[in-house]
Amino acid sequence: MIHDLKELQKQLLELKRGLRAESREEEGYIPSSVLVYTQTKEGLARSEETLRGLTDGFIETRTSYARIFPFQRMPLRSLPRYSSIFQTVPQYRILYLYMSDWFDSADYGLERERMMPSLMKGSYLYEV
Repeated sequence: MIHDLKELQKQLLELKRGLRAESREEEGYIPSSVLVYTQTKEGLARSEETLRGLTDGFIETRTSYARIFPFQRMPLRSLPRYSSIFQTVPQYRILYLYMSDWFDSADYGLERERMMPSLMKGSYLYEV
């Protein structure tokens, strides 16, 4: 989870780098691209703050558990077998369902979002 959040942070940074420069007012006319740029910039800042908070929270939780329970980190690349422990202990069953949802969601990335890349890569915004 922490790895995935850090990957999203990297993608967010790339989106911020690709954000076109803010359009300027021309002869008393403010293009709508100024509003779009401003809202996009603010949205990216909020997303960055949210991702940072989530990452810090997961790191803190992992660190707390590591102090109590000795464990060895290992990558979880696929859903574990639905063993009798997962089936019989309600809390583990819930955890298993969360893991299942996570693996069923495929690889998530900011590039899969529809609106953001179109704003970043579009060469023109047409004024109406």
